[in-house]
Amino acid sequence: MQFNCFAKLMLCLCLFSFGSLGSLEINQNKVKNTMPYRLGHVLVRTDCGCQEDELWTMAARVGAIPKRGFDIVPGLWLFSYDSAFEMDEVLDEFLLNEKVQYAEPDYYYHAQMTPNDPLFPQEWGLNNSGQTGGRAGADINAESMWNISTGSSNVAVGIIDTGYDYTHADLIPNLWVNVLEIPGNGIDDDGNGYIDDVHGINAILGTGDPMDNNSHGTHVSGTTGARGNNGIGISGVSQIVQIAGCKFLDQNGTGGTSDAITCLQYYLNLKNRRTSPVNFVVTNNSWGGTGPSSALADAITAHRDAGILFATAAGNSSANNDTGSFYPANFDIANVISVAATDANDGLAYFSNYGRRSVHVGAPGYGIISTVLNQGYASYSGTSMATPHVSGLAAMIKAAFPNLDYKAVKNLVLSSGTPLASLSSTISGRRIRGADSNGTGALTCSNQLVHSRLRPIPNTASVPVGGTLFLSAENINCQTPAGAITLYSDTHQTITLQDNGTNGDQVANDGIYSLLWQPQIAGAYALNFGNGDIVTVTVGSTTQPTYHVSSVPYSYETITGVNLNESDESVVSVTFPFTVPFNGNSAGYNVLYVSSNGTISFTNTANPGPTNQPLPLSSFSTMAALFWDDLTPAAGASNSNVYAAITGSAPNRHAVIEFRNMQNYAWDLGSGTFQAIFYENSPDIQFNYLNTNFGNATYNFGASATVGVQTSTSTATQYSFNSPSVNSQSSLLFHLQ
Repeated sequence: MQFNCFAKLMLCLCLFSFGSLGSLEINQNKVKNTMPYRLGHVLVRTDCGCQEDELWTMAARVGAIPKRGFDIVPGLWLFSYDSAFEMDEVLDEFLLNEKVQYAEPDYYYHAQMTPNDPLFPQEWGLNNSGQTGGRAGADINAESMWNISTGSSNVAVGIIDTGYDYTHADLIPNLWVNVLEIPGNGIDDDGNGYIDDVHGINAILGTGDPMDNNSHGTHVSGTTGARGNNGIGISGVSQIVQIAGCKFLDQNGTGGTSDAITCLQYYLNLKNRRTSPVNFVVTNNSWGGTGPSSALADAITAHRDAGILFATAAGNSSANNDTGSFYPANFDIANVISVAATDANDGLAYFSNYGRRSVHVGAPGYGIISTVLNQGYASYSGTSMATPHVSGLAAMIKAAFPNLDYKAVKNLVLSSGTPLASLSSTISGRRIRGADSNGTGALTCSNQLVHSRLRPIPNTASVPVGGTLFLSAENINCQTPAGAITLYSDTHQTITLQDNGTNGDQVANDGIYSLLWQPQIAGAYALNFGNGDIVTVTVGSTTQPTYHVSSVPYSYETITGVNLNESDESVVSVTFPFTVPFNGNSAGYNVLYVSSNGTISFTNTANPGPTNQPLPLSSFSTMAALFWDDLTPAAGASNSNVYAAITGSAPNRHAVIEFRNMQNYAWDLGSGTFQAIFYENSPDIQFNYLNTNFGNATYNFGASATVGVQTSTSTATQYSFNSPSVNSQSSLLFHLQ
């Protein structure tokens, strides 16, 4: 609960001067480390112009040594470092070199599965007659699909997981076999760096043995491609297929980014090798976490460029991925398919994540029986179990239509499913379907249109004249792009989304139509995405200076900073050695009044209180409400408070105020980190949000906060009020226009 401000202890103002602070170098590519990561590991990417000896010298200063490079992402290296150093120290050392593009932790990811008892004896996801108490027909209609095709041994699926049990009788007929490797001779016959990698590799140990020691990977392998019609066990979605294993998750279902990238590199090398190349259509990735790894995104992009799909679990937190951060599902890369889980009644499974602009499609994921260790079978639930249904279906599509590229295969997965009200909070609104007689079904698709806005996520947006706003939408009919989308037209301009790989569009002819819009005329625009979906965009006037807010690429300024030693309901004044021209004031301001509740003022010395209100607040003349909520430093925590720093050098210095690991007064089990940046020679203000997930939906992502900038007692630019619209890993720019 929140308390009235008078019920709390109000502390006196404290005076703090920055006169003795030196300048710090700016590095906008650094990602702070609040997400779980592997101790002693760091991933570093250079622009490839950096000599290796330079890199090794920098690494040595923090006890770091190179472990391996990654061909899949040129310039990417994994280093191990001395645990006597903090992660931030290690990253800072690498980032001193201007040729380092990014340095980041080796984030942990986890299997997205929940075991379920008792064991379900039947595969309702493939053919549902109500045998488990569900609704007949709430399935992918596999039997009708198999009447058309049972798959192909020329199609391969990569299982990136806990490995797989390649001795399981139901998997043996569909195992990928490395024909260039002689089993058991202890020699790396094909020269790829792995000895006896007959069925895949163990990326954790660097061996050619992908044996599972958890069952998760064996389970998803069975759903994807257990041999069908062989008189034993179950059938995978694709009855005939090659499944290749790569173990990067350990026996507890946890793995690091670097090992996942190793798996992606392994499959890419197999696809590209000159002798006996392997026709990988899709990798199955039933895992995820909160670490937004740039290195992993680059590796997935390399798979996109090679024509390999990346099917991945949406997550098991019952959360909205539009406003949350779950990776790799949240990567906006054209080959990614993010999968939600459905139950036997065609409902969204109670645990499944969702997202109208971020989760693509649903698939059966509750009470799914499949192969496990020791020749066994078991029933598991999770978006982990939904994802291999999609991977298996992608393999079936490629087997039936071998000339389709990855873009067409993905489009068929999305558009051919059965529309469900329970999946209205996904991009396609559909649960996958293999075949049917009504135009649905991946192998029988006819006249199935998916038309859905992707960006922007909110229904309103503001942008200054000459600024930029990214617009995109999915528009497909079965496997085919369905045409350009005109959002707005008047006598002065027409705003049209194109699928041509330019001007903000990622890939040509993939059915995603995009535009990096730069409006030149002020006014209010109603952008019509179709089907009653209207986004209202306010374009700022050039004649009356007003702050306008827009989403900009995420760029967090990493600081050590000086601790302001805030306490609950306190205000600290901070004096800078330069003036900030807030709201165009030519005299500028060099004193900020920073409140513990996530607000900053140039004129008001009071704390606005714990109960946030819409802007403008009549008792304040100026305010930058970065995240106005009932915030407080965590009791007893050494790294939870408000910090300030000067970065850059005159005449382009920045004043950075960072609220680091601050808790909500009513919820002490989570925290948030965000910063406001003020500029020496610009009235612009940037808000950067590292982490806004407090672990409680009541407070997550600004659900109980005010975000905006106030310039007088009666004027303000409010971005949000009590709305979960401020994502982790995002930035807002308030531009005076």
